[in-house]
Amino acid sequence: MKMIHMPKYVAGVRTAALLETLFFLTALTVGDYFFGAGDRMITLSPHPFWIIILLISVQYGTFEGLSAALLSTLFLYVGNVPQQTIRETLFEYQFQLALRPLLWFMAAFILGELRNRLAMQNKELEGELQKLREESDEVVKNYESLKNAKENLEAHLVTQQRSTAMTYKTLKGLESLNPAQIIMKLNGVVEAALNLKKFSVYTLGPNGLEVATSHGWSDDDRYLLRITPDNLLYRELVSAERIICLINKEDQKILGDQGVLAGPLIDSEEGFVFGMLKVEEIEFLELNTSSIETFRTVCELIGMAYTNARQHKKVEESSLLSSKPLMFSYHFYTVQKKLFLALARQRQFPLSLAKVSFVLSGTEKEEEDQLEGIKRFFKDNIPQDGSYFHDERGRGKFLLLLPYQHPSDVEQLAVALVGKVSNYPNIKDIKLHFSIEELYSPEGKTSSKETSSS
Repeated sequence: MKMIHMPKYVAGVRTAALLETLFFLTALTVGDYFFGAGDRMITLSPHPFWIIILLISVQYGTFEGLSAALLSTLFLYVGNVPQQTIRETLFEYQFQLALRPLLWFMAAFILGELRNRLAMQNKELEGELQKLREESDEVVKNYESLKNAKENLEAHLVTQQRSTAMTYKTLKGLESLNPAQIIMKLNGVVEAALNLKKFSVYTLGPNGLEVATSHGWSDDDRYLLRITPDNLLYRELVSAERIICLINKEDQKILGDQGVLAGPLIDSEEGFVFGMLKVEEIEFLELNTSSIETFRTVCELIGMAYTNARQHKKVEESSLLSSKPLMFSYHFYTVQKKLFLALARQRQFPLSLAKVSFVLSGTEKEEEDQLEGIKRFFKDNIPQDGSYFHDERGRGKFLLLLPYQHPSDVEQLAVALVGKVSNYPNIKDIKLHFSIEELYSPEGKTSSKETSSS
């Protein structure tokens, strides 16, 4: 059985309004015919047809109201036009006939326009409401996005601080002074300092650069395990001894699909390339000028540590005496200070320097004993994140590099160190002097203080 679908509009007028009007007018007309005078209540004032005209005009608008007025006029006058009386002039007669329909049309027009105006205002309000809802949804969406970004940033900052602390600990682990162990420990240094996804360390052998260790590689990766001397990347690293970065257009051909960043590992004493540090994958936002400079400094630091290890091994093999406990040189201090400053600026943590002077006295043998006591004193009492170095100013002068320490914190440390000197017999009677300097402050302020003790 097919459903009959009626159109919503007929000649621009709502079908529902026409049906309601016809039903009302038909019902009144039939009722008057059977139960009334049969003149369609033409003498009543106000006429009952007013009801449907007013209702339709208010409910549907101008067109439907005028249609109701027209149908009411037809239902009233078709076959029911009253005769002109003797006392009426032609004008009076025509005026009486036209007055009621005229009032109906006027009322339908006025009420219909008011209804249309109200409908337009409602439509405008609905549009504004919808716009406000969309804006509200957009605000909520932006808020959620900002909240997620804030949470991600907090997590990123926490990770950076942990990574920084790990970097310091791992750098101190390079004190092993074993070239092979240094190469194997580079994973922790590079991962903590640069936050890389995939990287590798190559060592120079007779057949080219060969992978010593890698991080993040998967079975699907097709990175070269050996880079032979005829490879353009090998020639640029070993001969030109420069950092190669995918950002530079001329370096894109050199790297190809082998990575985004590569740097030579150079022996700082002899000047030869003994390996390569290569980055295969890194977060897009992490690849910037700051991270490239940090990468360069890490390469220099690795080269310095390797040089120290190689020289120490060479000396130790021909020496009958052990050189332990060891202390970093001033040259190594300059490299490590550069790296720490780069990390401090990138990750916004304070970095302080303490210059410590011991007034040595006695014979040469007594001064050597005092230096051994000072080394042991530093090793036992300097914070785990800190590092200590010989100062080129002379014997008995040392440098303490202290990350995450404000001058006020270093001053408290100095007071504590002064109190612990008496626990070491070789140096308990030595005069100790501190000079504190803030190398970097996240707040942009620097300061310096001096502390001394007899």
